[in-house]
Amino acid sequence: MSLDVGGLAKGFALDAIGDIAKDAGVTSFFVNIGGDTILGDGPVTADGLGNWRSGVEAPLIGDEIFTRTTIDILHLQNIAIATTGDYRRFFTIEDEIFGHTIDPRTLRPANNYLSVTILHESAFVAEMLSTPAFILEIDEAKALLNSFGAHGLWVLPDMSAVATDGYREFSTVLFSQ
Repeated sequence: MSLDVGGLAKGFALDAIGDIAKDAGVTSFFVNIGGDTILGDGPVTADGLGNWRSGVEAPLIGDEIFTRTTIDILHLQNIAIATTGDYRRFFTIEDEIFGHTIDPRTLRPANNYLSVTILHESAFVAEMLSTPAFILEIDEAKALLNSFGAHGLWVLPDMSAVATDGYREFSTVLFSQ
């Protein structure tokens, strides 16, 4: 048996990079490591500070992996984004797709969702919450996110989406006003 903390390393590194930038007086930054992101102040616009725009990728498998589309656009600043999904790392046995995220309760691949995207001020916390949010039922996951002040988006197997109320405030496509 072994313990791999690689799933948290990106979040830890992103928070450290954000802290280094802020300590150096850099407040406007956008840093991405392997799909997880930390954002500082938005870019300066004629009206002052704007928001960064970040797309949420459609979690497609197979040949569709090369024709990625965006299912949502977020307008963000001073926040981190972490996504867990099984559409990039999976294997197929007899035409059945098995993802790499294992549900510890069943010891089988979790398959309730195609992806989960988490927003939180800390990249480490967003990364830490993305895997359990991918495994738990939505109501349980929402309660977990709420206890940390995080927001989330779940993409279901039929490509519909469910989000926390807080996530909806950042969404400009899926949950536009």
